[in-house]
Amino acid sequence: MDIRILIVALAFAVASLGTICYADNPIIQTKYTADPAPLVYNDTVYLYTSHDEDDARGFKMFDWLLYSSSDMVNWTDHGIVAGVREPNKTFKWADGYNAWAPQCIFRDGKFYLYCPLVRNGHMDIGVAVSDSPTGPFNDVIGRPLIHNPDSRDDIDPSVFIDDDEQAYLYWGHQRIFYVILNQDMISYSGDIVELPRPELFEEGPWIYKRNGLYYLAFASYCCPEGIGYAMSDSPIGPWTTNGYIMKPNKASSGNHPGIIDYKGESYVFGFNYALNFAETNIHRERRSICVEKLVFDADGTIPTLPWWSTTGVDQIGTFNPYVQTEAETVCWSEGIKSEPCSKGGMDVYPTRDSAFIKVKGVDFGDEGAGTFTASIACDTQAGASKKGDIELHLDSVDGPLVGTLPVTYTGGQWKIETTTVTSADGIHDLFLVFKGDSTGDLLKVDYWQFAKKTAIPQLVALDAMVDRYKIDSAPGAANQVQLKVFAIYSDGTSRDVTAHALITVQKPGVASVSKGVISGMTPGQTLIDTVFEGKSDALPVIVKDLKSEFIPRKVIVSVPNTKLIAGNAQAFTATAEFLDGHTEDVTDKAVYTVENPKVVSVKDGLITALENGGTTIRVVFKGELGNPVTALINIAVSYRDPFVQNSAAEFNEGKGIQTEDSSEGGKNIGFIENGDWVRFNNVDFGAGAGAVEFRVASATNGGTIEIHLDSPDGLLVGACKVDNTGGWQSWINKTCEIRGVKGRHDVFFRFAGGSGYLLNVNEWKFKQ
Repeated sequence: MDIRILIVALAFAVASLGTICYADNPIIQTKYTADPAPLVYNDTVYLYTSHDEDDARGFKMFDWLLYSSSDMVNWTDHGIVAGVREPNKTFKWADGYNAWAPQCIFRDGKFYLYCPLVRNGHMDIGVAVSDSPTGPFNDVIGRPLIHNPDSRDDIDPSVFIDDDEQAYLYWGHQRIFYVILNQDMISYSGDIVELPRPELFEEGPWIYKRNGLYYLAFASYCCPEGIGYAMSDSPIGPWTTNGYIMKPNKASSGNHPGIIDYKGESYVFGFNYALNFAETNIHRERRSICVEKLVFDADGTIPTLPWWSTTGVDQIGTFNPYVQTEAETVCWSEGIKSEPCSKGGMDVYPTRDSAFIKVKGVDFGDEGAGTFTASIACDTQAGASKKGDIELHLDSVDGPLVGTLPVTYTGGQWKIETTTVTSADGIHDLFLVFKGDSTGDLLKVDYWQFAKKTAIPQLVALDAMVDRYKIDSAPGAANQVQLKVFAIYSDGTSRDVTAHALITVQKPGVASVSKGVISGMTPGQTLIDTVFEGKSDALPVIVKDLKSEFIPRKVIVSVPNTKLIAGNAQAFTATAEFLDGHTEDVTDKAVYTVENPKVVSVKDGLITALENGGTTIRVVFKGELGNPVTALINIAVSYRDPFVQNSAAEFNEGKGIQTEDSSEGGKNIGFIENGDWVRFNNVDFGAGAGAVEFRVASATNGGTIEIHLDSPDGLLVGACKVDNTGGWQSWINKTCEIRGVKGRHDVFFRFAGGSGYLLNVNEWKFKQ
């Protein structure tokens, strides 16, 4: 597939976390998902997706995922339902990579999942069958359903059952084929038929029927791809292209439609790269599924939609918090990942402090909630000793706090914990915010549930907690911790019953308890049992020598020596190594002192070069015990040298500029259109320059590179016309005269020309 991968500049508006925070599009944030295949079954939308790996740069896809929703905004993660490699290899005959766009359909009590798969370098289509929409799916024929020797791109299968119960399977890239499926859905009758290629068709067919009209939606001509559609009076055509459901956008190189009717509305699914570009301006195949409401004109045609919104679609109904809810049910999240749960299904865990899950439109009712319960597991690791919290906020991450569930060490076992809730009534967005140093990969949540507030208090749970679950075995300040036991009541109140609870230690030789104080005795682990009025709680604690775990031996910086160009920045990490050998990232805990603050500044793990010169950054970290440890970062800052070869891809800022792999190695900038520009900071021309040389390529009529100083519309000092070079990676040197250039400036290359893409630039340098 001849796809030019788009790299969208950081200026892309939705690419900042602050911009998309709390948004409802993209609808999945815990993983990168693409190629949506929605299925309506039993009043629920089941959304089958392909899956881009977290480290993908190109297409790196090994499995198919499933999500479900009954309100179109809160989606529950069901994990992997099929795959191409072990341990999730569904099709044993496949090569084990390229788990591309699938589709699932229900018929006669079974679910049929059609998947494109590579076998011996050829893309075939397989089918897996299940008795449940959530799987497991099994390859019941043990071979490809579709092998088309006439095409190597048998991808993007779309299955459709007409009102007369005849089933069809469609697929294709740049060509479109179909077969007539038999009643068993795992075989077909007749030959593979190729349809005339509809105008705009690139790939990703999706068949949909409404009011007797047939719709063929598809990813439109590449690249970028929009969503086009054609209409017909028959499921096999002829198809007449009617235009776009959604026009192409530079923010997305690909697309893939999925259309359903659900609860009286119609919806179109596709994907964008918003989550990828929230992290970087570098294009990577890390896509994210979106959804919009679809409307129709009286004649059945579809008005063109704007590009994917950040707000998504309206919620259908409200969310009931008084039933057990899987923690992987999410409207929006940040810093959250999902994984298979040891108890079955999925669980979620935060990857950082203040990570959160948003659940939209939660209806607490007029009486409100009195308690909140969650199934949690908390393991231990070196350096972690303090508890974390799950804070319950309404309407935003810093909205009204209605409850806090303390989370302490559970020995890695699943445990039910309950806390009180106050002032949670009516309809609100619910935010579960994970706080504390011991969140990260320590805390997992399986499910949660609120209980309604009662007028008469009833004891519902006991909560035993400590501020620190690791206790030093040696006498000293860390040898004791305070135990607190709280009684949780159904009216949303609690009281400290430590003095009245029965408290015992399962292993008395490890720890002792006196008047609510736990003291460490000998290294080991034990449970502190607490009982009050028929309710109980067991609290694990660890007794060990903490000195080696909490005293840092040294701090290590990732870039002890670095050279920067003024105006550029360098990310770094500071890592503490402790006496017991374990390491921790302490970038946000260390203290930084810059010897010469005029040269660089440092904040949030980023060194920003300010002006020419040299300086040293002193990095100091003090652990909970021991003395501070120090490391140095030596920095040399210079202005950019224009008289050496400079990579065009290493620009400081750009408008509409995209980067891609260059045939000469490294990256080049490309997909350049009229009005685009790039800026290079602090270029020092000294006494002056008389010419500039570009390494350029073009497969069109080319364009002009204008050289401006200090702004895109600043002083024009030269212009360089680039003609067709014979291809986008057919590089030539183009030299042009310039005038009036001396001293230090920001240099802007602004591009001018006709419509469409103009040229690529690999390198540049000025000549004296």
